[in-house]
Amino acid sequence: MSDKLVTFFIMLLAVAIFATPFLLRMPAQKAEPPIPPAFNFYIPQSTTTFPAVTAPATTTIEAPDLKPTPASLPAGVLCLEDCPLIVPERVPAGEVEAQVRNFFKDTPVLIAIAKCESEYRQHKYKGVVLTNEQGSSATGVMQIMASYHQDTAANLGHDIQTTQGNMAYAYHLYNERGTQPWDASRNCWDTDRTLTNNVIL
Repeated sequence: MSDKLVTFFIMLLAVAIFATPFLLRMPAQKAEPPIPPAFNFYIPQSTTTFPAVTAPATTTIEAPDLKPTPASLPAGVLCLEDCPLIVPERVPAGEVEAQVRNFFKDTPVLIAIAKCESEYRQHKYKGVVLTNEQGSSATGVMQIMASYHQDTAANLGHDIQTTQGNMAYAYHLYNERGTQPWDASRNCWDTDRTLTNNVIL
């Protein structure tokens, strides 16, 4: 073998040795998956017929009338909703007026005040104490301001939620401050027509 041929094989071997690591690191190409053949599926049409289904008829049941009546309401509750046909029993003023006139017979101005403030009424309805219709805490026949006076009255032994207690505390206020607590209604009770010679008309 000639020297040239030997040299050629040595160089070829060196190239192979040098290139082998690079060839091993190259990713192998993935073969493309074969394309599946096209299939035509045949779905047979059903010839079976089914009877039509109809919903059963519904029956309407009317709910019972549960509107509250005065007999079914708790004590002191007049109505649970807008029920104008329920008319609570009003308390006649005549009995209270007699009590007022007797209690204040020596201070007729307080009789006039009671007439103007409440028209001689301690209760608006039976079981419901009269309060000011404009939303204040004025209470009872003498319209005592409960927010200011209820605790003081209670400490004196007067319950302004009752007719006697309301009048008794009003008399206490009158002895301390005169008619000043009822100045808001002075135009009503401080007139010659209402109070003439200490006689309530």
